[in-house]
Amino acid sequence: MKRLISCAIAVYIFGFSGVAHAERLEYDLKWMGIKAGTAVLEIKEKGDGLVSIVSTAKSAKWISVFYPVQDRVESLFRIGLHGPAPQGFSKKLSEGDFRRHREFIFDNSGKVRYIDYLK
Repeated sequence: MKRLISCAIAVYIFGFSGVAHAERLEYDLKWMGIKAGTAVLEIKEKGDGLVSIVSTAKSAKWISVFYPVQDRVESLFRIGLHGPAPQGFSKKLSEGDFRRHREFIFDNSGKVRYIDYLK
């Protein structure tokens, strides 16, 4: 999953020239050849130069009975004259009994605000 997100960010930074184009990639996640879930990578233009890259993963119903997975990772960028500038990053993971929900908000002065919603 981390590789997929890293590749998406690299393609975004080096592949786009100014304006993002919406794109959605859907994948079947398999375990021993059986569909165990789905993953989606989506790039959306939100207006005013904001671009969102969202990665989601969800377990299939039969897997969810004993190990439910519901993950969402989002990166926000603003396209400017000097290229993309990060605006925020959020990660909400739910995998079995494990939970994590964190957010990083970037401002123009170089400061980062960190929020851990589950502490």
